[in-house]
Amino acid sequence: MGKLYDTVRQIDAVIARKNLPVFKTKGLIAIHVGFSLALVEEATPDDEAKVDALRRVAGQVLGEPIP
Repeated sequence: MGKLYDTVRQIDAVIARKNLPVFKTKGLIAIHVGFSLALVEEATPDDEAKVDALRRVAGQVLGEPIP
């Protein structure tokens, strides 16, 4: 448990480092993965399909891979 949450935190770090607009960037990612990143909490159950999709889409939107 926690992969989904950790992935969202990694996305937050890239957004901050690149000084991107938070709501616009996370909203664009959310539209493509089909769920709101703001609703992901530490206790959110992991779903490998969601984690994979989130990493793939975030990598495309942010221009760098999310491990």
